[in-house]
Amino acid sequence: MCSLLPTAVRAFSAVFPDVKIDLLQLQTDEQPEQLRNGRIHLGLSRFYTSFECPEDLAQTLLSKEPFLMVLPGNHPLAERPLINLPDLLATPFIHYPKDPCIRHSQDLLPMMMKAGFRPQIGQVANEVHAAMGLVAAGLGFTLIPASLAVNTRSDVAFIPIADMASETSLVAFTLADQDSKLVKAFLDILLRQTT
Repeated sequence: MCSLLPTAVRAFSAVFPDVKIDLLQLQTDEQPEQLRNGRIHLGLSRFYTSFECPEDLAQTLLSKEPFLMVLPGNHPLAERPLINLPDLLATPFIHYPKDPCIRHSQDLLPMMMKAGFRPQIGQVANEVHAAMGLVAAGLGFTLIPASLAVNTRSDVAFIPIADMASETSLVAFTLADQDSKLVKAFLDILLRQTT
């Protein structure tokens, strides 16, 4: 919502000024049904693990990116060019999103444990921007996809993680039999921006 969509919407609107765009914020698990019933024409989702696309939907991989560590700007490790997860054993982890049924909530902790790190959860935020706000307040650290660090906060530090190979995938979904010129044009814009 903050990195890719504003530019894509501006580019699309420049070519199709008479088309009204309504952006709906939906969780990944809600999008297939909304595509099927016509409420949305294209869905964007981020996956920390693999995802099996239903047969009636088509998925387009837009990008893969690493995770970054987010630390308070005044944290003793904030100046490091690279960080190891075990360096943060004494620092609480700020988990998100709060809803345990949301896929990201289920995947984030196992991803860190797979890297051999068991975080101490200090806070749970509703969503990623609230989590970064809690980090800025000095309440702990969190992890975010790298693209979310662009044009965001100056009161936190974004640091690459040395010992975690996990990536996140940004995927666009449409109906498999989608033949709309407008949907194809928007998807093409998204692809140009991410490649």
